[in-house]
Amino acid sequence: MAYFTILLIGALASSVCSEPEEDIRKLETEILDVCKEKTKASQDAVNQLLKSGDLDESPEGKCLIKCGLQTFGTMTEDGAFNNIRARDYMKGAYPENVDEAAEIWENCQAHAKKTDDKCDYAYKVIKCFFAGIKNQNIKKAW
Repeated sequence: MAYFTILLIGALASSVCSEPEEDIRKLETEILDVCKEKTKASQDAVNQLLKSGDLDESPEGKCLIKCGLQTFGTMTEDGAFNNIRARDYMKGAYPENVDEAAEIWENCQAHAKKTDDKCDYAYKVIKCFFAGIKNQNIKKAW
């Protein structure tokens, strides 16, 4: 069943740029639910991330972020970022501010120190990104 779910999420992720905002929100929730199981992160960590963008600093919480980015296709297995996939996500999540959000995303990658710990690196980039969009008063579409 888990394998089927991962395939379904992968199929949804590949078409995200043409999906309405509600479908992107649903996709984000489904991806994090699968990643919660894979990383043993808490449901509180998932809920906080989805509702307020608060990040769980535990190793499981950091790996939840990495798993979500990798499942969505914005982070590769070797820790590199796919900015095209990130922009696809931003088109649905931040439709009024895609360029601004993408610039913040790219700046955060440049400023986060890449380490061998991909969970920690993903966490640092996302933490920076969330701080940047908050600073610029960029809100999600939902």
